[in-house]
Amino acid sequence: MGVIEAAKEAGHYAIGVDGDQDGLAPGAVLTSMIKKTDVAVEGVVTEYAKGTKLGGTTIAYGLKEGGVGLSEMKHTKDIIPAAYLQKVEQAKADIISGKIKVWNVVDQGYPDYLK
Repeated sequence: MGVIEAAKEAGHYAIGVDGDQDGLAPGAVLTSMIKKTDVAVEGVVTEYAKGTKLGGTTIAYGLKEGGVGLSEMKHTKDIIPAAYLQKVEQAKADIISGKIKVWNVVDQGYPDYLK
């Protein structure tokens, strides 16, 4: 909340995280990166109900699985040029298809610059 309020007061944009925070400061939150934990919980419960043993495994719920995404940008979408929105959609499609590889700390560890 503090970062979002500071961005609003300074006339800058913030990006929300974990849930849709666009409405916390309408017009000052450009978008929010949403973790869709409901998708993950439903997937795990469904597999459990099928009798799948999931203990000791890592399950990824990324863009392809619908586990993460961007908010609707209901307060800012109209000020973002269509060409940029198209680039965001293309990047999303490229990540889903595997054309763009996203760093995965589970498989790859932390990059050297974070050590």
